[in-house]
Amino acid sequence: MKPYQVYVWLGLCSLTFSVSPTLALAVDETLNRPSEWASPLQAEGVHNFYKVSEHLYRAAQPKETGYEALAQLGVGTVLNLRQYHLDHPPVEPEVQAMQFKHVSMNAGNFTEQQVLEALTVIAESPKPVLVHCLHGSDRTGTIVAMYRMVCQGWNKQQALDELMTGGYGYHRFFSNIPEFIENVDVPAIRAQINGVGCPAT
Repeated sequence: MKPYQVYVWLGLCSLTFSVSPTLALAVDETLNRPSEWASPLQAEGVHNFYKVSEHLYRAAQPKETGYEALAQLGVGTVLNLRQYHLDHPPVEPEVQAMQFKHVSMNAGNFTEQQVLEALTVIAESPKPVLVHCLHGSDRTGTIVAMYRMVCQGWNKQQALDELMTGGYGYHRFFSNIPEFIENVDVPAIRAQINGVGCPAT
């Protein structure tokens, strides 16, 4: 091998090692994402947007154009978990045809009753339901984790794994959230829910 060929080969190796860890991580995250976790979606004005099941979507706070995109997807109900902010959708008829529900939650200090109210909305409202908070991470993640257990029969570890490592932006300083999941009486909540696709049978 000629000297310049050695230099080129070494340079390519250096480039490969400097780039491949990032590429490998991206590929690895895609390949290792469990198929039962929520599937990422793209829609104008709707961020951190995922399909949880045929009955439920999750997202961050939709923008005005986002409500129109949700209406086009056939969303029947929008459930807002934000504490001090109500949804203000545009006046288009297809958007106004959706139902808008509000269960006020504080990510750092919520109650079992609030969780029950949110799950009742999901179970009893026109489907599919879009649940959101501000970022679509913590309050939304809590309700989706509870939905997984109450409505789909997941165990607590499965629900926590998706909540905390599913790529939705969970903030670990809300340590009360996994603590709540670990200690909640799932059968007791399930006994109070009755709707389409929920509870798990």
